[in-house]
Amino acid sequence: MFTAAVCCACISAAGVPAVAAEDPRNEEKSPQTSKEVQLGSMEATQAKTAFLGFRFINDGRLPTTAEENMRLRMIEDKLKVNLETSGKYSFVALPDDVRTKIEGGQDIAQCGGCGTEYGKLLGAKQIAWGTVQKVSNLILNINVYIANAEDEKVTFMKSVDIRGNTDETWTQGIDYMSRYILKVPATADAKPAN
Repeated sequence: MFTAAVCCACISAAGVPAVAAEDPRNEEKSPQTSKEVQLGSMEATQAKTAFLGFRFINDGRLPTTAEENMRLRMIEDKLKVNLETSGKYSFVALPDDVRTKIEGGQDIAQCGGCGTEYGKLLGAKQIAWGTVQKVSNLILNINVYIANAEDEKVTFMKSVDIRGNTDETWTQGIDYMSRYILKVPATADAKPAN
């Protein structure tokens, strides 16, 4: 049995959650500001995870910049370091040829099972990927998904809105995302997070 997960938080350029109830350190959540239902639970503690990268979705009027492409790699590295440091996650290396194939192909969520193929190829128990959607230089959101590598069944998804298109706001957004992911139990028999 599983249900869908939809949760959104907003980080301002000052690095402060726009709604205090969204801070993962707070016990209570406001039903008006946070809609979340957890999809099952994570695999096992330190399950081998293949992070298949971030994809940039530019819905803004300005073209994608070299800085934005560099930020994709920056937040990928930061997310992996944050999660590995916790002791709950272990990421497999993503060879350059596989990264190139992923970057040149369809989005993982829309590729008809390519995520499971990559997961199996890399010997991972679960796969993770993300998107950064740019509405404008003021409004962006970071989305992270984690799924079982066997069947691509999503076990976690979350969206964090950021205000401002800078290294600082992207870093603050991925740090917030990391804290939220770590709040979720990482064992198969754990109860979903509230």
